[in-house]
Amino acid sequence: MHRNERDHSIPAALIERPEFIAACQRHDISTVFALAERYGLSRSAISRQTEIKTDHVREIINGRRAVESFAVYERIADGLRIPGTMLGLSPRSWETVAVDQQGSHEDELQPWQLADALTRSSVSPIALDQMERAAMKLAGMYPSTPPEQLMPQVLGLSGRVHEVLSLPSSLIVKRRSVQVAGILAGLAGHIYLDLGDRDRSASFYEVGRVAGEEAEDDGLIAWALTMQSIGQFFEGDPAAAVEYLEEAARLTEGGTNRRRHAWVSAQLARAYATDGDSNAALQALEQASSSFEGADEAGGIDFFDEARLSGIAGTCNLLIGQPAAASEILADALNHRAVEDQKGRSLLTFDLASCLIDTGEIEEACNMASTALNVASGSIVQPIAIRARALRQELQPWSELGSVQAFGEHLRAQLSSTAALEG
Repeated sequence: MHRNERDHSIPAALIERPEFIAACQRHDISTVFALAERYGLSRSAISRQTEIKTDHVREIINGRRAVESFAVYERIADGLRIPGTMLGLSPRSWETVAVDQQGSHEDELQPWQLADALTRSSVSPIALDQMERAAMKLAGMYPSTPPEQLMPQVLGLSGRVHEVLSLPSSLIVKRRSVQVAGILAGLAGHIYLDLGDRDRSASFYEVGRVAGEEAEDDGLIAWALTMQSIGQFFEGDPAAAVEYLEEAARLTEGGTNRRRHAWVSAQLARAYATDGDSNAALQALEQASSSFEGADEAGGIDFFDEARLSGIAGTCNLLIGQPAAASEILADALNHRAVEDQKGRSLLTFDLASCLIDTGEIEEACNMASTALNVASGSIVQPIAIRARALRQELQPWSELGSVQAFGEHLRAQLSSTAALEG
């Protein structure tokens, strides 16, 4: 049964419903009208108050007609008494606060109303806890999980967080949700980097930075900047990587998360070394080692450990022209790197192959490079493809050797299965 036809406004109980608020924010007028009808407002009443033909109201509810005109949105807001801001409009003239004869506000905001608005949330604390744990778990899975397997989980959870962010929430819940969104965006950036989608990777990295800024979380901003710098490093732009990492180091310096600062400093050392600044690279490595001492236990998105620190130190020594020292450090790092971390182990093995090239052991370098490809078999991601091609280029002066040609054939065979990584 419909409400009294003389009462044409949206019921107050519906105005406060999360699904109605979300529909207004999405400009989903089909759902707005359907909910209004469910709460007792007839289609003819909706038609009269909004000046939309009755058959058009029916088509909108059935999803066969869309509302796109700004003027129509205004008629809907004014006719059904939906606050303008809910539909992305300016406050409507009828929203003016009434004043009685003594000058007091009949609708004056009460303290309990403000407190309620600050603490009301459309997601339960338990659900939010689960989303945070799920995001941390996905971050921990990244090193050992092929991107094709991880991406659906990251995007699925991102969709749920997006829903939470679109609904009214308390300030605490909103901040936590934004932080989770930032973590997932950083992970998505890395996954798209692995898949060779540079533009989408950069976009997600940028979202991670925005999330950190929105949450006013310097640590998250630094984490997102560092993730973005890794993309720049593998794309061959160490100067851009240095720029991101210097800002990340500034944000984490003096903070309580020594493990994260160690990770940032180590990445900065590698970027400096790639950019040709040996002294800065060694200083950053020393800072990374110092910060790592006394760091909290690894966990969540901070899984930087001693094996990873050693691996970056080995890479830095290789880049600054110390292949013997690099070889020893890299071998030790490989011995301590988790077996399931195929991507990380493959990259370290390629660096060992470069050390052998620098010391003139070409056949052994080719064998080591083929081993690196085998380690990553089934998970040849873009950074590995880039590193493998770079090593093939290092071997170019010995292109007539059978071992060099065999490695080239091995590389082509591995890359041919993934068109995006061919080259």
